[in-house]
This record gives sequence, C-alpha cells and structure tokens, in this order.
Amino acid sequence: MKEIMKKDLQRDKGNEVDTINKSYKISVSGLSLFFLILWMIVWTTKTAYAQEISDKSGKVVRVATFGGSYIFTNEEGEHSGYGYEFHQAVSAYTGWNYDYVTCTWLDCFEKIEAGEIDIMGGVSYTEDRAKTMLFSDLPMGEERYYLYTDLVKTDISAVDLKTLNGKRVGVLEQSTPERLLYDWEKKHNLDMQHVNIISTEDALEKIQNQEIDCFISTEAPKWGNYGFSAVTSIGSSDIYFVINQNRRDLKDELDSSMRRIEHDRPFFKEDLYKRFLSTNSYEILTDEEKRWLNQHGTIRIGYLKSDKGISLIDEETGNPVGIINDYIDYASDCLGNGSLTFELTGFDTQEGQLRALKENQIDVIFHVNQNSNKAEQNGIILSNTVFEINTAVITKKDYFDEEAENIVAVSRDNLLSKWYLAESYPQWKIYECNSSGDVTEAVRNGTADCFVVKAGQSASSQQDKEIHSIFLTKASASSFAVTKQNTILLSILNKTLNTIPTSKLSGAYAMYENTRGKVSLEEFIEDNLRMVIVVIVGFFIVISLIFLYLLIKARKAQQEAECANVAKTNFLFNMSHDIRTPMNALLGYNMLMKKELTDPKLLDYQEKIEQSGKLLLSIINNILDMARIESGKVELDESYAEASDILKEIHGVFEVEAKKKNIRYIHKAYVEHTHIMCDVTKIQEILVNLVSNAIKYTPNGGRVVVISREIPGAKSGYVRIKTEVIDNGIGMSKDFLPNLYEPFARERNTTTGKIAGTGLGMPIIKKYVEVMGGSIEVESELGKGSKFTVILEHWIADRAYYEKNVEKTADSDGKKKTSISGKRILMAEDNDLNAEIAITILEDLGVKVERVSDGIQCVAKMEQMPAGSYDLIFMDVQMPNMDGYKATQEIRSMADEKKAKIPIIAMTANAFEEDKKVALSKGMNGHIAKPIDGVKIEEVMRNILGSEQ
Repeated sequence: MKEIMKKDLQRDKGNEVDTINKSYKISVSGLSLFFLILWMIVWTTKTAYAQEISDKSGKVVRVATFGGSYIFTNEEGEHSGYGYEFHQAVSAYTGWNYDYVTCTWLDCFEKIEAGEIDIMGGVSYTEDRAKTMLFSDLPMGEERYYLYTDLVKTDISAVDLKTLNGKRVGVLEQSTPERLLYDWEKKHNLDMQHVNIISTEDALEKIQNQEIDCFISTEAPKWGNYGFSAVTSIGSSDIYFVINQNRRDLKDELDSSMRRIEHDRPFFKEDLYKRFLSTNSYEILTDEEKRWLNQHGTIRIGYLKSDKGISLIDEETGNPVGIINDYIDYASDCLGNGSLTFELTGFDTQEGQLRALKENQIDVIFHVNQNSNKAEQNGIILSNTVFEINTAVITKKDYFDEEAENIVAVSRDNLLSKWYLAESYPQWKIYECNSSGDVTEAVRNGTADCFVVKAGQSASSQQDKEIHSIFLTKASASSFAVTKQNTILLSILNKTLNTIPTSKLSGAYAMYENTRGKVSLEEFIEDNLRMVIVVIVGFFIVISLIFLYLLIKARKAQQEAECANVAKTNFLFNMSHDIRTPMNALLGYNMLMKKELTDPKLLDYQEKIEQSGKLLLSIINNILDMARIESGKVELDESYAEASDILKEIHGVFEVEAKKKNIRYIHKAYVEHTHIMCDVTKIQEILVNLVSNAIKYTPNGGRVVVISREIPGAKSGYVRIKTEVIDNGIGMSKDFLPNLYEPFARERNTTTGKIAGTGLGMPIIKKYVEVMGGSIEVESELGKGSKFTVILEHWIADRAYYEKNVEKTADSDGKKKTSISGKRILMAEDNDLNAEIAITILEDLGVKVERVSDGIQCVAKMEQMPAGSYDLIFMDVQMPNMDGYKATQEIRSMADEKKAKIPIIAMTANAFEEDKKVALSKGMNGHIAKPIDGVKIEEVMRNILGSEQ
C-alpha cells in the first residue's frame, strides 16, 4: 500500500492552463469573398496583438519549487498548482520570465538568502525570517491546517476530541503548524505527542509503520484519495512571497502587480484555493450511527409525485423520475464504512408528507424549501442544502421590482412556494388560489402582480402575449426534513451531502426538467426547396460567425486571465456537442434532396452545401477534440493489435488517393515485435493526419515515403517504433515551424493556395503523441518538402493475445458475409427529422423499419410483439419520458430470453469514447455517432448481426 500511495503522490499533479492565441480562416464554397474579408480583419488583429506581446521584454526571475501544494512538476517538466498560477498572473503585469529551481523546503531558504533564488512563495511571516529576506506587502493566500487520520483504523473520533489525548501526531518541528497546534491543544486541554515529519512522503511512511496516529497538513484533495479524513481544523495563517533582500526592484514590481490583481480580480485567491486545495469530504459512520441503522434498517423517504425534475411519477412504470434517483444511487455507497438502503413513498401534497413524517410513516421528506421559522412551526429540522433551483415570476408588468411589496398568487396547497416566498421575499403578500389555473387568471386580471415558477418552466407557463417571465435573483434552496427527535438520521444525511460533488444534483435537475420539442419539415422542404437551400446556407454562415466571434472573444479574454480560457473551452465543448443533432438533420436532408433534384443549378447548390457542411463538421469535430484535450479528458483505450495490420490499413487508404494525383507512394516496415498493446484509434488518427497532409501538400507527380522501423532503447517488455513520413511537397518556412502545433495556425502558402484545412490537425496529434508518452519532430524547407518523425513505445502483447486473435480470425474467415436485406428494425428516435433520415438510409439498404418516439414506447412495443418480430433495435439515448439507457435495461430484464437478448445499437449525438463505453455498460451491443451515413450503419449491422448468428 505504501508503494501505491507513493505512486499516487507522484501522479498528484495539476494541469497547466494553456493559453490560446489563434486565428483561422473558414473557407466555404460560394462565399469566398465574404470570408476573405473577415479573415483579413482577424489576421490584422492577431498580428497587432502578437507584436504587442513580443515587445514586452521581461526579466528572468528564479523561482523556488519545493513540491507540496504550491508548485507541482510532472515527469515532462510541466508545472501547475496554486503557486504556479499565481506566478503566471504576476507575469501578466510584470512581463517576467521564470527559471524554476527545485529544492527542499529548508534548502530553498538557504538558496534565497545566498542569492541563488530570487522569489519563493508559500512562506509564513516570522520576525526571524524578515531579518534575512523581504516579504511581499500583501499575502498570496491563506494556509488552513487540519488534523488528518484514518478514522476506520484508529479509535480517534471526529466528535470527541478527548480521543486525541496521548496520540502521536506528525508535524514539522518549529513550524507555523506546530505553533498553531500547541495553541489549539492548550485551548482544548489536550496533550499529544509531537513526532517530527519533514515531507508528505515521510508522513505516509510513518502512518504505514504505525509510528504516528495522525498528522497535521494543509487542506489538499489528495488525502481523501488515501482514505484520510480531516478530524478538525487547528487554525490558519497567511502566506507570502519572500524575495532575496538584495532584489528590492523585484519586490516593488511584485507588490504593484499583487495590488493590481487584488483590484482587477478580487476573488482570484479564493478561486485558486478551490481549484488546487479544497476537497470533498471523506465521511464515515460513527458507532452511534451504525447502531441506529442496524436497529432501524431501510431509510424511508417521502416524495411528491408531481414534482417535475425532482420526483415526477412516470405513468407507465409508476416510478419517480428525477434527481431523487441520482441522490439514492450516489448516497447508497458514499460513506466509507457502511452502505445505506432507501424505500420511496409518494404523496400528492406537502401536507400529506408532513403528516406522514409526524406519524412515523416515513423518516425523511425529499424535499422542503429552507425556512427555519416554518420548520420550527412544524416541529421538524432541516439538513444542509441538497440542491438549488433558479426561479422566475410570470407577470403582466413591463417593469418588475422584486424588492417591492408585490402581491403573489399561490395555490392553497403549494407549501413549497409559500416557504420559499416567506424566506426569500417576506415583503411580498400572498394571494391564495384554489388551483394553478386560478393562479394564472389572478395575474391576467390584475388581482395579483405575479406568480412564481421554476426557471426552466417559465416559458411553458406563459399562456398569452400579455404575460411574460422575469428571472429572480434569489434561488430556492432545498433540504431534507426529519423530526426533531431524529438527530442521528440528520447527521447521516448531512454526511451523504458532504460527499456529493458541488452542484451535482442542481445540475442534474436541469437535465430532467427540460424536454426537447419535436419538429417536422417534410412538407415545407418539398414545397419550398429553394428557400430551404438559402436557410441552410444562412445557418452555415451564422455558425461560422459564432465560432469566429468566440475565437475573438477568447483572444480578448486571454489578456485578462488564463482562467477564462478554461471557461471558453468548456463552452465550446458543450456547444459543439449540441450542434451535432441539427447537423445530422442538415446533412441528411441535403443527401435526400440530392436524389430528387434534376435541375443542374440546384444540383450545383446541393454540392456546395454538402462541401460546406462537411468542412463545418470537420471544424466542429476538431474544436471539440481540442476542448477535450485541454480539459484533460483524453484517456488511452489500449487493446491488442498487430502493428503490421495498422500500417497496412493506413496504406490501403492512401495508395488510391496518391494514385489520383500521380504521386509515387512508397511504404516500408521493419518491425520485429508486431504484436503490441496500444490505442489503435489514436495511432491511426496520428498516421492518417500525417500521411493525408503529405499527399495534400505534395503536387501532382511528387513522392511520399512512409517508413516504420523498430529502434533500440525500449524498456523491458516494450517495443519502440519510429515512423517517418517524408514528402517533396511545398514544405514550410522556418519562421512558421515554431507555430506548427498551435491551434488554428496555418502556413501562409497553404491559405493563399486555397488548400482546405482547419489548422487543428497537428495540435491534436501532438497532444495524442504526448498522452502516449512519445515524441514527434519535424524537419521542413520551403519549396523542398517536409519530414515528420514519430516515436512511440508500446507494451509487447503476451502470446495469449495474438493466439486468441488468430483463432477468431480463422473463425470469421470461415463465415459467410451477413446479409441485412429484409431485416426488421425497431427504431426509437424522438426527433422527426433524424428519424426520417435514418429510415430513408435503412430502407435503401433493404431494411424494414418501424419507429417509436421514446424509450417507454420502445419497451411497450417489445412487450406487445412476439419474440422474433424484430432483428435489431436502433436506440437514441436522449429521449423524453424514458431515455435510451433506461429502455435498454428494461428490455434486458424481460422474462422472455429471446426478447431480452435482441441486439441494440445506440444511434446518438453523444459521440465520445466515454459515451461508447457507457452504451456498452448499459447493455447495448454497438454505437453509431451522428451525423450518420449508410456505409457505417451497414458495417455495424453486419458485424453485430453476424456475431449474433
């Protein structure tokens, strides 16, 4: 365990925030002049900005790095952490460049006094230190010190501090934490044995060797990963930058920049603390709580049957749908030394819930709005916040002042709204109505000024043009409610809430509350073909402008802070994902229109739409890949592969393309250990990008050479393979090579030559190479060609892998190709446009299709029809009423074994590797990402139906 902890510790490093400063040109056939003008504006802006940055000549400042929670350094030498981010923020004002000097905590002090280091962060102020070094005027933050222990393996109690008496506590001698510990012990009348620890590794080792029972450390997320809990806080102290006493010039610049940071970004330090130091609780049950659970058993929860997004009853299944299920799934196993079981009981009214709680028919209400006065009046006590919901009012007023004494209409039995209003807007006067219809009418006729709804339901609550919604500034905070006597249960519930990540349930609520609408444009397209073409082209323009606007906005945000780039990346990630669904409809209908058109001019329009759509989809996919990479969400999915097969597949694709351009395409491989474990998809993407670029940028009659060879130097059990891609194409200038791997960067001779591209391919494959621990190098000369060299190291596969693979290959070779013609398909798809496209593609393949609109209908159809009525199900994931995952699980649990084993393929806009894994884990057999095409559908169907046979 000790070795595991040390390895974990080495991996406990932050991710450096990469700033983005890019521009790009989007080329759309038929709109070249328009985009050329836009590109020139952006390029001018970038050039001016780059010149401004390059004119900033900065000092080189030597900075101490001593590990811990201040600055992390990974194996590649990249830095991250609280201190690193603070240094970068200072550099934005001072223009400093940094030279990072690694040292131990004590060595750093010696080096800064000797002038070998200029600045060191994370230092508490003492009079002795102030004699030999300079302190910054303002603190760089605050260190909070906690007493940590493994509550499962010790008799230390988080609620009884007397259990600490006589315990051995690890703490750095003569340090600020030890001084705070002495004061804390004196305050609580405790006497503990102090044992010196000099580092994190030392603390872990002494815990393992049972030399200490607990230790003092700053708050850090890593301790929860090791199973340690924070028993109590012993105090905190401000931490400062210290500067070599002979560098008064650096102190003056540092103090000025820190004052500007505090003025420009008042929450900067708090944000850094949350990012790098704060952590979720690791909670365990006390002996008293365990006894209560053993005696009581299942926790009985009461919920409202009509609470949309929280616990709305599904009419088909009779079960609640909403965040109540998310809470139960998470809370069941979130405590370190025990599990919880729950029983749900539905109620029609809040009064019924309260009555059942007081009569001991249920143990807890999920949920009530936070209002201490109302809770006291009803004899109940409230938990910590479970989730928050944004609210809005529906009103006729042109100007609505929420601080005024408004009259608000409320249904007589709506206690949730009454409690919220009494807590958040006590000055409002409540006008009670008998029903929700009466509430709306009261606002229409002017009896009341407004009524309150959940923010997500505000649009559906408007019945006519006279009323409109206005969002309120005060969210509705909800809690669990238990009887005053049930304090032990309240403690257990609060512990579950402490372990749930921030905003988990609040975020899930928004997903349950909103339901996508359905739209069909079949007749409109048939009657207004030309108009549809104009609208589609207009849509592409708007999307392109949106991306252009986002990039310009991101460039401006870079000047303010690196943190804004993370927010931009997340926004691009979400927006790019949501665009896939309408893109599927646009490209799909464009394909269907092609079959019906005969007018040469309209066919020309259609072809240009198709070209533009594919380019836009490529840009969206590349931006999405970059967003995922910068968010740290790229993981390796290693499996067995034969290196020669990977290379053959790549060459098979590009030999044809090279032949079209009369390019001499040469490929050779000298690899002895061909059986390897690797991420095949990412390796293919790397090679495809490099070879595709070589062919694209090599003129007709040129030469492209691809050579792969095994090279020495690999670790035991591994093989190192070097692949070189060489061409005699247009090449790149020396000035451009340093920018080659920057997103959206393109050499001028490719843009003026109108060679299509996004400038994202090279940054993506470089990130992939780095994730796999490899290297990529480039040599290029303008007008003479380029040479890319990729070196990757792979684990050599055991004999069992490829012997098993040979058997599978032999079996598959002996089987006939599976025919899909005449197969009967059940399709679950809620979007009419996507359904029409998919059905048309499938029917062209000779497949018979029957469609349903959601998961409930899909399950019902499977139950009604005899076994064998369908050969396969295509299942959308995000559908109203019941999603595709839930529907799949319902089908897999059917009593009829033949129905339960029907092949199910996800057909969804959730296109990432994680989504594929989730689909398979939920019982699906395959995954097809939108936008869809017939070739991919046919391939997946043949594979899955063939394996079933």
